[in-house]
Amino acid sequence: MSYSGITLFGYLGQRAGQVVAKPLFLAEGKNIMTMERKNTFGERRRSVKVTVKEDHGLEEDEVIIHCSYMDERIKKLVDYVRQFVFSLEGESDGKIYRIPIDDLCYIDSVDGKTFLYETKNAYRSRLTLTELEQRLHDTTFVRISKNCLLNVSWLKCVEPYVNHRMRAELKNGEKLLVSRNYIENLKEKLRR
Repeated sequence: MSYSGITLFGYLGQRAGQVVAKPLFLAEGKNIMTMERKNTFGERRRSVKVTVKEDHGLEEDEVIIHCSYMDERIKKLVDYVRQFVFSLEGESDGKIYRIPIDDLCYIDSVDGKTFLYETKNAYRSRLTLTELEQRLHDTTFVRISKNCLLNVSWLKCVEPYVNHRMRAELKNGEKLLVSRNYIENLKEKLRR
């Protein structure tokens, strides 16, 4: 079993008004990591133990969550894990493809047609942007404008832009505009 370089999850926080993402890594030879967090009053919160076991004999991956009770944090974690098996149907060159949603950078609607964008490919969806938004509600997608849904896991940074808007830069270098009406949506998604 090898555990070297496995990213477990990232913590999003704020420091001096900036959103900060800190990926946590599993050190070589270790398979358990315990995190302890303190709330704003300095009181200890529940700790989280993450165990990763790699078994090359398994035919499919399995995630098991043991918890003392199901709280909002655990529900969000379950929703996040579920998105890795969720895919959308898209069409390109007369062929139909199943695209895992974690491969999608964003979804855009132009002239009544909806497109799914990976880093190098674009696919046409038969669903409307509103229908896709409803299906992707508990995932890492968020509406950033009247015609665009962004996958925040592809977000590199945001910066102020003219007319009280923001510009989002993706990890693949693309830039998208965040309408002022949807800035709070993006901030809320990043806080989760």
